[in-house]
Amino acid sequence: MRKEKIGDVYKIEVVKNKFAFAQVIYKGLVRVFAEFYDSTTLFEDVIQNISDVQSFSVFIHKEYLTNENWVFQGSYEIISKELPVFFRQDFFDFEDCVIVDVYGNKKRVKPIECIGLERSAVWDTDHVVGRLKNILLKNDDENVKTMLVKLK
Repeated sequence: MRKEKIGDVYKIEVVKNKFAFAQVIYKGLVRVFAEFYDSTTLFEDVIQNISDVQSFSVFIHKEYLTNENWVFQGSYEIISKELPVFFRQDFFDFEDCVIVDVYGNKKRVKPIECIGLERSAVWDTDHVVGRLKNILLKNDDENVKTMLVKLK
């Protein structure tokens, strides 16, 4: 099994002949670029403009390292050095919200301050591909909806 390395880039087949890229930006954390390319496109062909592309960052199960749908493309400098923050929210007391960074630092906040952040969770590769497919096809994503911060 391939070892995870920060900067590694993977090409992900979303639907037949439509691909997206993801880059490891921290241990277990990938930034997924929601721009779609054909099979001949290489990461180095799009790297100049990739910072302008819609993206999301999620922790991912290590299965991506052996998933045949995630094809290693090489290792590149991280596009953005800024690491994302995530939120955690109690399922019974929605007012109990915390923003957490990749180092485990926590800050207690009001739920409204978590709008626009990803919920802290580990995604599997199928869910990442499903999310990309929904973006490509402009469909609502029920998985993403259930993970949004609850205000009431």
